[in-house]
Formats: sequence, C-alpha cells, structure tokens
Amino acid sequence: MILVVIMGLIFPITAIAESIKVMVNNEPSTAVVEEGHTLVPMRTVLEALGADVQWNPDTNTAIGVREGIELKLPIGSIHPTINGKSVFAGVPIQLIEGMTYIPLHLITQIFDEDLLWDDNTQTIVIPGQEKVEHDEPVKEEPVIVEVNGASSEELQKIKVVDEKIAQSIIEYRNANGCFISIDQLKKVPGIDEKTFTGIKDSISIVYDQKGTASWYGAKFHGRKTSSGEVFDMHKNTAAHRTLPLGSEVEVTFLKTGKSVCVRINDRGPHIANRIIDLSKNAADCLGLTPYGCGEVIIKITGK
Repeated sequence: MILVVIMGLIFPITAIAESIKVMVNNEPSTAVVEEGHTLVPMRTVLEALGADVQWNPDTNTAIGVREGIELKLPIGSIHPTINGKSVFAGVPIQLIEGMTYIPLHLITQIFDEDLLWDDNTQTIVIPGQEKVEHDEPVKEEPVIVEVNGASSEELQKIKVVDEKIAQSIIEYRNANGCFISIDQLKKVPGIDEKTFTGIKDSISIVYDQKGTASWYGAKFHGRKTSSGEVFDMHKNTAAHRTLPLGSEVEVTFLKTGKSVCVRINDRGPHIANRIIDLSKNAADCLGLTPYGCGEVIIKITGK
C-alpha cells in the first residue's frame, strides 16, 4: 500500500473521465481529468470552433490559429503561448494515443467561447461554429440600350441618364439622324465628360442604311486608302462617306439575299446616289459583281 501511494505521488494518475462527458458539435468526444482540470482533444475541439490546427514535429508543438489568435502548445509544457506571450495552463499539455489534449479552460478563455453544462447527463457541451451558408451575390446584368431605337424610358435605365438627358439624346437623334459612333454622344447638350463615361459602356448602336452599292477592284488594287492602309481587292473591305474608319458592317444584297461582313477602310463612293463601295471580293461574296451596282442594306452593330 505504501509503495502504491508513493508511486501515485511521483507519477500523476491520468485517466479517461468516466463521470464527465464532452459533446462537440453534437458528436461525443473523450475527456481527461487531471488535478481537477478537464482536458479535451485539441484538434477535435478547435476545428469545431473554426480554428486551423497544425503540428510542428520538430518542436513537438501543436498550433491552433483563429481570427488572428495563435495558440502554441508544446507537448509536456505548462506554459503554452498566445501570440508569443506565455500563459499558465495549470497542467502539462498531454499527448495521449497520438492526440494532443489541452485544458478546456484555455479554449474558453482564449477564444471567448461559452460552454453549456447538462447536469442530467453530466456533459460539457461545446456547440462549435455553425457554418453559415452565404448566398451568392446576385450579379446585376449590365444594362445595354440600343441608342438609335430607344425611348426616353429605356434610356433612363442607364444609371446616369435622367429624363432631361434622355430627352436631349432623342432630340439630337431626331435632328441629326441616327448615331453612328459612341463618341457622337459627347455632342449631345447636357452630356459632359463624366456623364459620357457613365453612359458609354451601356450603349449599343445599330445603324441601318438602304441604298445602292457598287464595287471597285483591279484599277485601285495596291493604292493607299483613306485609312492609310493599302487597298487589297481580295479582302472584304469597303468605302463609306461617314461611318468611322474601322467600322465593321454587314452588307446584304437584296437581289440574292446574301450577306457579307466588311470593314470600312476608305472614303466613298464618289458618285451620287450610292451609299457604299465594296471591294471586288466582297461583291463576289454577295453575287453583286456581274450587276456592277445593286440595292443593299448595310447594318453596323457594336458597342
């Protein structure tokens, strides 16, 4: 009996607690009672509370991090650290069956967690952090308004456009014809640089024109166009009097019903009553070449 008592004094008796139970996130967990302190498995509890748990094998140290708080727990030490500052644990940090056990009071103090006690079942309840599912933010679809056909109400769907600006756009359109470039909006009374910046990404332009098309080929092949590039009759390009150079235009030949997309890189036609002069290749695509001229519809679409 004397030997047993002496051994008990030298080597603290550690046992799995039978009278006290621990529940973490509604799941049962083991607990160890030593010298009046309840120790719980660090990883199980801290991960339930939303902490990131790591292990440093070089120093035999368990590490828990949550919301800017770093808890370092060297095995066998009674002085773990919180953000580098030493604290007193009361009992040594234990390694039992490969799991790190720490005093429960450290968790409640450091991470400011409330524990529940069920007197009927003698159970400590650690609720853990509920996972809050956040709804994906609703992405607003960008407002794109076709300026040449839009009503005042439709124009006002653009955030920076009020009733007055919308009316100015319509009056300018009525007086000057359809818009053929976004930059024309700068000429509308009431639209300053700041307003234009707020409008330009919400505007699209659909420009339609009906009239006679002609084509040009070998005679001008290799000459410079108004854009500065060399005319190549084998590419799908065209000349137009007013459309911005670089505009891409869909041309439909009414007689054949065929369409082709051309890029405006030149000025013309230089003959009255014609609205567009096509490269030979573009005219070939439409089936217009044998006719010399023909009635077409041209459409420019773009932001």
